[in-house]
Amino acid sequence: MLKSIVLATMLLATPSFTDTEQLPKQTQQEINEAVALGFFKDGTTFNPGRTMTRGQVALTIARAIAGDQSPQAFVLAFGLEQQVTPFLDVPTSFKTGSESERELYYASLVVKDAGAFTQPTLQASKPITRGQLAKVLVRSFDLQRGTEKVVITDVTTAEERTYTEVLASLGITRPQGTLFKPAAHVTRAQMASFLVRTSTMLNK
Repeated sequence: MLKSIVLATMLLATPSFTDTEQLPKQTQQEINEAVALGFFKDGTTFNPGRTMTRGQVALTIARAIAGDQSPQAFVLAFGLEQQVTPFLDVPTSFKTGSESERELYYASLVVKDAGAFTQPTLQASKPITRGQLAKVLVRSFDLQRGTEKVVITDVTTAEERTYTEVLASLGITRPQGTLFKPAAHVTRAQMASFLVRTSTMLNK
């Protein structure tokens, strides 16, 4: 597993969206930064409330890990095709499929190498919950517990509590009061915020 992950820090032109003006200023800024860094690829609209699927999460995290390279270039540079067994539902045949299938294939190798998803299948079309994403983020970027003390009362399983507390202790998640809402689906706006805060923390 590659542990020397360096996230991209160079910002491109600041994007402007027609459907994010109603959001808090900080959320707008994090969305703009996530797009400028290449984590998302969008035009004039961002669809901030749309639910993220596991495949979309894999794509955004792979782009973050790859930094200035594409996930495909990253895979080729580190020889991941020779080291990583593909997910059963993202086979090598995707390399000769549509553009979206090719990108998903290479992204899936990046996130599998990082240990983000531990099941034999990616289940790319399924939505991902906030509790599941906490685990994915911590494992993807090898995050360690920080110093900030945050009380979370609605995470019941030991595994989810461990990963959620790591994110909270680093300021990557900022619970509403004491609630993390682990069963809620992750939105695009939330994913942008999670990735930008992770990038900022890792590049301090």
